Amino acid sequence: MIVIDPGHGGRDPGAIGRSGTLEKNVTLATALELKRQLLATGKYRVALTRTGDKFVSLAGRVAFARKHDADLFIAIHADSSTNHKAHGASVYTRTDDSGGTRTARVAATPGNSPAIASTIAKSDPAPPMGSASLQNTMIDNLEGDIRMVVEPSRQAKFYVLRARRIPSVLLEMGFLSNRRDEALLKRPKHRSVIARSLRDAINDYFAHLQRT
Repeated sequence: MIVIDPGHGGRDPGAIGRSGTLEKNVTLATALELKRQLLATGKYRVALTRTGDKFVSLAGRVAFARKHDADLFIAIHADSSTNHKAHGASVYTRTDDSGGTRTARVAATPGNSPAIASTIAKSDPAPPMGSASLQNTMIDNLEGDIRMVVEPSRQAKFYVLRARRIPSVLLEMGFLSNRRDEALLKRPKHRSVIARSLRDAINDYFAHLQRT
């Protein structure tokens, strides 16, 4: 069971691109394409935390993954920065309190207050085994197909990644604050390439589990 979490939705638009692209729309479109490609393999069951323009709380997203007994949880987002030259994709796992980890900085852009809230949690359980492996295989597959940030392997205290027993990652597909990234994310063909890379990463992840 793969649970896909399209970021934002409803009254929460997420980041807003320089030409007005809404994060909530590109995340949902990518999630629906990923679902289509995963189901086409015949290997997986797939559920989305939202299938339309609907607001879902952060706690509701985690509860959804637990209710569906997810084997993987993949959150899909688009980044934003006051530096309009910032571009590229990155993949996050949840940090723990062991020290020496990267702290997420979320841009204070319109509609981004839920994203800021998502980085804060009262407790910080260590990420489940498998999250780092999924992160690595996602980066390996994405790097050949789309632009990535210089250090795409990242960690942050994102609330939606806090399910203790479910390997979970959060993909930032690119920066809506960057004109080129925004233009790419608006294109169905580009979103299909992202979905294909994620599908291949999921295949590789489970193939590795079978070998070990």
